Amino acid sequence: MLRDIEASTGRTPDALKAFPILDARLQFVFKVFDRLAKGSGYTGLGMGGVIPNPVSASEVFRYCDGIGYHGARRRVELLDLVQCLDQARIARALDSKDGG
Repeated sequence: MLRDIEASTGRTPDALKAFPILDARLQFVFKVFDRLAKGSGYTGLGMGGVIPNPVSASEVFRYCDGIGYHGARRRVELLDLVQCLDQARIARALDSKDGG
């Protein structure tokens, strides 16, 4: 969305200037995480609160199969990175639920 604004106006929004620039490998990891996290759903906590469900190892490995990403070591490394991002996502959701 911010890139769309940049393209249409010719100006880089301040929020986009503050974004870190990821190298290609980390862009791949974040893209995998983002796609899987969006499909993970949510668990209700009562009183209208929800937290995101974690991305499972089987989802990561199924995604790897689907895109032809092979090599046990590479897949486990990807799983580790996706799970780290996912833990931060869930912790942030719990923190915001508690008012922090």
